[in-house]
Amino acid sequence: MASTPSPPPSPSTPAARVEALRARGVRILDPGQVFVADDVDPGRIDPTVTLYPGTRLHGRRTFLAAGAGVGVEGPATLVDCVLGEGSSI
Repeated sequence: MASTPSPPPSPSTPAARVEALRARGVRILDPGQVFVADDVDPGRIDPTVTLYPGTRLHGRRTFLAAGAGVGVEGPATLVDCVLGEGSSI
């Protein structure tokens, strides 16, 4: 018996939000280890940002400018955080 494929993730799921960022060009090294809360506006994350494993983004005021890197040296949780161009945490 053939199995039916599982449906694609809903836009309201964390996995769908991560995939939406990847589709915009955000570099996500391990999508399974990155969490994006539903209150984060993807339009406030520049496509040249890099999200490393262990990154957790929360808050509607979160803003990541061009070339920013989150989780560079280990897990990072950002809540309503603003990172300037080329910055890393």
